[in-house]
Amino acid sequence: MIASFYQRRMESHRVQDMMLLMASKIRAIAYKISDEDVRRFITELLNAKRIYVMGAGRSGLVAKAFAMRLMHLGMHAFVVGETITPALDTGDIMVIFSGSGRTKTIADIAETAKGIGAKICLITSNADSRIGRISDCIVRQTQIQESAGFQTVL
Repeated sequence: MIASFYQRRMESHRVQDMMLLMASKIRAIAYKISDEDVRRFITELLNAKRIYVMGAGRSGLVAKAFAMRLMHLGMHAFVVGETITPALDTGDIMVIFSGSGRTKTIADIAETAKGIGAKICLITSNADSRIGRISDCIVRQTQIQESAGFQTVL
């Protein structure tokens, strides 16, 4: 029954149309991101000894992809929770991807990292949050309404 629901839904949408819809939403969000937020974020990344990334769920997947891009640029980037991730230290930065900015496990780790002396940068749609209040820099993103009634942050 569930499979047939999704099958009907997929049949009514061309993949190309869905890709174009995603691209248009990304473009709309890109125009709303503050240049100052981005400048500060880049400055923090460039000044960091090492960069740690984390997030939960889909945000975690985005964080892992971001870490890979940073490594392609020659930066020392690690994913929090992986077996080969070294211990965080003063001079490091933790980049957190969290739409809500208040996921408990992520917030707990962020507070621990802050206590160690790391800087915290948050990518979120909710700057006024538990993680936002301890962050050194925040890149605010717009929350978008999906056609099925779900909200997501790109």
